[in-house]
Amino acid sequence: MSSAIKYSLFFAVLLLILLFASNTLTLADLSRFNPANWGQYLIDQQLIPRGPAGIITLFLFLSITTAIGLPRQVAAFVSGYSFGGIYGAALATLAATVGCLLTFTLSRHLFSNKVSARYPKQIDKVSAFIEQQTLVKTIIIRLLPLGSNLMTNILAGVTRVSAKPYVLGSFLGFIPQMLIFSFAGSGVKLADEQQVYFTFALFVIIALLGSYLVRQSSLAR
Repeated sequence: MSSAIKYSLFFAVLLLILLFASNTLTLADLSRFNPANWGQYLIDQQLIPRGPAGIITLFLFLSITTAIGLPRQVAAFVSGYSFGGIYGAALATLAATVGCLLTFTLSRHLFSNKVSARYPKQIDKVSAFIEQQTLVKTIIIRLLPLGSNLMTNILAGVTRVSAKPYVLGSFLGFIPQMLIFSFAGSGVKLADEQQVYFTFALFVIIALLGSYLVRQSSLAR
């Protein structure tokens, strides 16, 4: 069993133990648990309370689960369902950023030396690419609705990229999608015209950032 799987199982078991210990979760609850709508279930069954306690509980839960692979879009939808569009987006963005930092840090301390020793040339190439303009490149990566958060964070952790611009870029890049899915979770659906405008705005932002990177690369040569 790989180290990543071991740590994922460890966090999952730890979370269940904490929920059982606090009488938040029972075996009867688990018997009615439906993985397809786990977020809504946790909230509707009051396993995640309302108010400040609910905010803290959901924040910790989403921080851990996004660190071990939960899609950030799901986190935003659940947060929006529980606390509304704006507050849900803020909560999910912060939780996903903490999850990003957790995975990045674990990857750097657990896998960096092993992976670098086994694939030195590949790691050097990735490091050389992302070390320059790390903040902007990370924002672009996060704006794109593609790829796996977990694998991206693990890969970044094993490279020589600095943590600060990577995590900050992730935070900024998370925001647009978090807003969309949080409002969807809160029941506020954007009109088709609004979705078109929003998508076009994201395209323009990505295009401008891409042009900036190309120009900076040309000047550096």
